[in-house]
Amino acid sequence: MRNETLLNIHELSRSFGGLKAVNNVSFAVRPGIIQAIIGPNGAGKTTLFNLISGRLKADSGSVFFKGVPITGLKPYKIARLGITCTFQTTKLFQHMTVLENVMAGCHIRFQADFFSCILALPKTWKQERKIRQTSEELLAKFDLTHYADEYAENLPFGKQRLVEFARALAAGPELLLLDEPAAGLNIYETAELSKFILTIKKLGITILIVEHDMSLIMDISDHIIVLDQGVLLTEGSPKQVQKNPDVVRVYLGDEHA
Repeated sequence: MRNETLLNIHELSRSFGGLKAVNNVSFAVRPGIIQAIIGPNGAGKTTLFNLISGRLKADSGSVFFKGVPITGLKPYKIARLGITCTFQTTKLFQHMTVLENVMAGCHIRFQADFFSCILALPKTWKQERKIRQTSEELLAKFDLTHYADEYAENLPFGKQRLVEFARALAAGPELLLLDEPAAGLNIYETAELSKFILTIKKLGITILIVEHDMSLIMDISDHIIVLDQGVLLTEGSPKQVQKNPDVVRVYLGDEHA
């Protein structure tokens, strides 16, 4: 039986000095959807992402993934459970090839032990062949096959973003966190990004996305969470959020609401 929720956030809070960046936030993410988190600058979106992924520790509250508490776990442990993320700025290994970057993402699932690697046992060879095959398949999905042997630093920024997507998927996530993936992209690159985000959804991967590009969010999202000054303001479908007077006030001011 399929769980009704994949991720549950319960009364999560985090302060920096006197600033309450995330204030008692609770929501759930259903499996198989694209759920967005939006809000003006300083709303607490990226802080919330960092709390979910383990890059920040919460002051209070809990995060549950598939019913298992993950609050306070190290990022690599959370990744092994099935949550991976991309960042506002690309964090590729610039002096490695595109294929090598994606292969690096697979190694979180690498099962060969230390001595097998040192002795180059057959178990290790099989794992490496599988990692290479998986990585090449991901490059094909993102139309990156012809860049496989190119160094990451030589790719246009939009292509680097897609390589980062492929590397994140190489870890085999059930939930993918995308932190402002359209940042720095032009209109054509954003359109390409939108297509590939929807492709990821079709693979059965749930997506939680923070993004400032409202056209992108309204086009691809199934459900939207709105934060304002660290507080959950409202949530609903894209149409519901667009018509909500509180959301209009936060973005455009009281006179428009």
